[in-house]
Amino acid sequence: MGRIAFLVLFLTASSSFAGIMIDVGGIYYSDSLTTPSDRTSTQMFYGGGLLLDLGKQAWLGFNYSGINQTQSTSTTTTFSSSDMGVGFKYQLGRGKLYNFGAAYNLISKATYSSGTTNENWEGTSFLVSFGVSPEVAEKLYIGMSLNYFSASYTKKIVNNVESSASNGKTWLFPMLTVTKQW
Repeated sequence: MGRIAFLVLFLTASSSFAGIMIDVGGIYYSDSLTTPSDRTSTQMFYGGGLLLDLGKQAWLGFNYSGINQTQSTSTTTTFSSSDMGVGFKYQLGRGKLYNFGAAYNLISKATYSSGTTNENWEGTSFLVSFGVSPEVAEKLYIGMSLNYFSASYTKKIVNNVESSASNGKTWLFPMLTVTKQW
């Protein structure tokens, strides 16, 4: 985490920034299907960023996000992740109505359980988003975005035994967003 903070400070130290942005978002939904073999699922994404103004409606800073997913039939499968890295956001259009965001997470840690085995995965991930967020109060924007998340896990730990892996996670999803600028 210290490396990420240093990288963000290094990248922004040479530019004269005039503002700070807090950008948060999330979505939660659940599904239940009743048949002779019942099935339920819940999925949640949450994230946020602390970004510094680079000028010309561009922002750069720290990004954090997480995923929690559970699917249950006769067994329960869970996936949860925690991702930290560098985030970027660009606002465009009249009144900064549209925005494009991207994050590269140098640290991506996930836990996967298929009912009997718990695995810890480590790797990197990225998130890309396109949103529409009208200004509802002075420098307060509320809206929605369409997001694409992709993670690549190269290390797996099972029962304290570490090995290489080639696991991945991709997800396309909508999200509610709130952005405040100072």
